[in-house]
Amino acid sequence: MACELKKLFGRLASTLPDAHKGAEDGFLFSAKNVVRPRSALKTDQIVIAKRIHAYNSFRVDSLSISATKETYRHLALLILGIVFAEGEQVVELALTNPASHIRRLRLSMLNVPFQNVYTTKPHSFEWIPRQERRHPWTEDRPEPDPYDLPMFELTTHDEMPAGSDAEWKKRDTVLGFGNDRANIRLAELLFNASCPSAEGDEYELEGELGFRGVAPGSAEATFWMPGGIGFDLP
Repeated sequence: MACELKKLFGRLASTLPDAHKGAEDGFLFSAKNVVRPRSALKTDQIVIAKRIHAYNSFRVDSLSISATKETYRHLALLILGIVFAEGEQVVELALTNPASHIRRLRLSMLNVPFQNVYTTKPHSFEWIPRQERRHPWTEDRPEPDPYDLPMFELTTHDEMPAGSDAEWKKRDTVLGFGNDRANIRLAELLFNASCPSAEGDEYELEGELGFRGVAPGSAEATFWMPGGIGFDLP
């Protein structure tokens, strides 16, 4: 196993609470306790397969993601490490498992300045464990702004537009995961889903044609846990 995420985040991950064992207190994350990641990391513990989700005559890109609960927790901490990093932080996570169609996750936090003058910086995030539904956030009230949902942009390694079917099929890079609220929302989902006693094994983030769980223009994403019918980690 070659997973640099575990080396960076394993110790903190082992101290986090379990949502289904009566944990009443949350856990406060900030730059004080989350490691700022290096700009290049690698892991063989995440497999992402490219799929197509058909809605009658419409077809959309879909990502089938497989990892252990431990690795999902490490990925959530990586996301927070980017959110709380001082200044702009871009991390390229190489996916080295041969079974993965996607070869890299290029992660950053996209915050658009208000009239090019006013910007904000996340200070902290208190995670209070809870059970997650197969389609997260569909019952949240008020409903989240679609642009505050995670973005999974499926592209080429050089981020050039795919001009032909052959180039379209060669897309092997995912850009993620949107603004600070979108990143925090995804990290929270991964924390809850990866609790040792969590029973769910499938979490689907669909587009506007389904149960909305991703930002406009995003590929859909399904997170599979061990035991799920779509789990594909060798």
